Amino acid sequence: MREIIRGLTSIGRFTGRDSRGQFWPYALSVFAVFIVGLFVTMPLAMSTMFGEMNAFAQAHPDQATVTVGSGGYSVQLHEGAEPLPDFDMTPMFVAMAVWVAATAVMTAAAVTRRLHDRGLTGWIAILPLALLGLGLALFPRMMNSFTSDTPDMGLFGLVMLTNVAYLISLGGLVVLLALPGQPRPNRHGPAPEDRLIG
Repeated sequence: MREIIRGLTSIGRFTGRDSRGQFWPYALSVFAVFIVGLFVTMPLAMSTMFGEMNAFAQAHPDQATVTVGSGGYSVQLHEGAEPLPDFDMTPMFVAMAVWVAATAVMTAAAVTRRLHDRGLTGWIAILPLALLGLGLALFPRMMNSFTSDTPDMGLFGLVMLTNVAYLISLGGLVVLLALPGQPRPNRHGPAPEDRLIG
């Protein structure tokens, strides 16, 4: 709990060093809040889209199949269904972007200090964040292109390539954050006093 409070009170401190024992309890707590937040807000954000689909199915029973089962509900639109509702996915993307931005703000300084402990610059963490932002920006455009007669497969390929690059860069960053820090002072300051885990 002490490390989580320390992380919260150091959100704006991009100098100094954090050991693994100082970093991971805080980072995992922020990640847990991120996951819980997504699980709470995403269904709310998508409820409008589901409501539109349900209303379409009720208004056009010959063009949609509604299946209700134990623990499940689905609406399947038949091929050639007209006029299709305008499924607005904006609330879902806004909710996701807000949670990603909040998580980035909450962890940016801690990640920087952890990288400093390894003798590295905090700017290394920008690559996964930039790729994630690019993917989040392109994804709604890609989804909208799939509602047309000719989906933009080039954009689809770009989004997939961006996602692969993001996952690789994020994996590399996690490895760097998990490795032990330098035991001696470096250009970012003295070694952290808490060396219980590294």
